Amino acid sequence: MRVLLRVAAVSLFMSPLLIGSSFADENTRIRTRLEPCCGTPEPDSHGRADRSVHTRDVLVLSDRLKGKVEIPIPSPGLGIATTDAAGADMRLTLSRAGVPYAECSLVLDGDEDESDEASYSIDVDLTLKNGTMVLRERKGTSDVDLATDGTQPGVPAVQDGDIATATLASVDPAIPFLEGIFATQ
Repeated sequence: MRVLLRVAAVSLFMSPLLIGSSFADENTRIRTRLEPCCGTPEPDSHGRADRSVHTRDVLVLSDRLKGKVEIPIPSPGLGIATTDAAGADMRLTLSRAGVPYAECSLVLDGDEDESDEASYSIDVDLTLKNGTMVLRERKGTSDVDLATDGTQPGVPAVQDGDIATATLASVDPAIPFLEGIFATQ
């Protein structure tokens, strides 16, 4: 019993020395380009989404999802006039094997009156701070568990082959108009 306790104490004492010297950092990036889809209600729209994960050995240091959807203003195909862009409920739905698992609410960037295009974004990340993962919702929000009532905030666990679909959700029925498949870069 004493030998086991001494080994545990020595390994705990030496672990800070091992962490700094023997583990490598790794960055993983999964991206998609969003292209017009679903009957092409807005052929001049486009977008992208990107998940990046920074790890050290098996420890996740940061996990971030960013996305952007751009539509022309006015957008007759989506029913959005110049003054309606701020009220549009844009969503990015993530699915795997045909099953939606996360949904992100996008926010309008800047002032739509300044250009002939409206841009909607999501930017959420989890970062390790003082031993705890801290969620920051820089732009928009993500519900990472659609099977549970209410919003479960977080960073969606996007994988290679997952599908992202941009949807105008402020109309009934909602209008999907962009889609892309994530691939590791």
